[in-house]
Amino acid sequence: MALLNLYLTSNQSLSKEQLVKVHPRWTQKQLIAIEVILANLMFYQDYKVLFESRNKANVLPKYNPLGVGHKAMLGAIEKLSEGNFIKLTKGIRRLQKDEETIPMLSEMQLKAKGLRLCLELNITAESVQRIEAEHHLYLKEPEEKGGRVIEYVEDKYSLATEKLMTEYNDFLRQHTIKCKGEVFDNPLIKRSYRNLDNSKLLKFGGRSGGLWHQIGKEERKFITINGVKTASCDYKSYVINILYLIETSQMLGRGIDGYAVEGIPREIVKVMVNRMLNNASQQGTTLAFSKWLETLANKEQRFFMKHRTIASVQKAILAHHPKIAHHFFKGKAHGQRIAWVEANAVFTVAQQLALMGVPVLTVHDEFICKKEDEELVWEVMYSTYVDYKNI
Repeated sequence: MALLNLYLTSNQSLSKEQLVKVHPRWTQKQLIAIEVILANLMFYQDYKVLFESRNKANVLPKYNPLGVGHKAMLGAIEKLSEGNFIKLTKGIRRLQKDEETIPMLSEMQLKAKGLRLCLELNITAESVQRIEAEHHLYLKEPEEKGGRVIEYVEDKYSLATEKLMTEYNDFLRQHTIKCKGEVFDNPLIKRSYRNLDNSKLLKFGGRSGGLWHQIGKEERKFITINGVKTASCDYKSYVINILYLIETSQMLGRGIDGYAVEGIPREIVKVMVNRMLNNASQQGTTLAFSKWLETLANKEQRFFMKHRTIASVQKAILAHHPKIAHHFFKGKAHGQRIAWVEANAVFTVAQQLALMGVPVLTVHDEFICKKEDEELVWEVMYSTYVDYKNI
């Protein structure tokens, strides 16, 4: 399994005549797109290649040196699928109202007919080349503005983080990562930020996705690293831990659950904390929590809240965590700033472990590691700190 890599090329220009057996009509943009697609399919020929199938703006030249148009790429993939040259599986988008659905990218893989086509065109795994080194950091406009990728301002943070992600990706490529026979080949871990204040700085968000992020938590138990079974190490109540890290330079500690507030079910505390962090007022938080209660809460959670006010739950959380209380009710931008700290803390831990020769896969606040490395990973998780006091 690999992500479609727009830095790969077969180093040749394909013509309509060469592709007439695939489809009689090609645009010039589709000819550029199919050259990159076939280069990916041959380079990763034993694996599925993941790509985003929904319509979106073209990727910036920084991430797309050949200028492959997204619409042209989807058109070329469709022609390959209709001609039975590839096996195509459409992805799943997460609907905003359904927080439990795992979003899935679309997948394509060469069939025997497609392999013969590539060989006829002299496209082989050996002939495929990288045009330049990949970039790993992306800045996007907010969803309400279309969510398109835009150029970001280079600064010390972006340069240091790009270097970190390059080294982390290079390290992971030295290891064999599998799940139930599926191989994650040449992982390309990217991080996505949001331009919430129009500064074009990488200040908000910064999580990664794709690859093993697409596998459900139960399925991730079957991941192996270098043929060795893995363990999962994840922070309890990570958001609360991050807030304490910002305020005190220390997390709560292994095994301490920041969502454990006396008399209130854990899931209700967790949902409320999320709403308190991403809304600018208690009223906005109450409306957002009420929406969750109506659409996603189960029978027991609704029954619990029948006998309590939403304000009383908020009050209990604030009383339980007075040191971090001032971080609540500050709005979406502040919530995404906290998410920025989360992402940086995770990848700082991953980097420290890589320097020790220990491969870990990150899934938000979870680290997947070889069982033999589990105790070391726990130790590094709670001892690797950066000063985030002045976020």
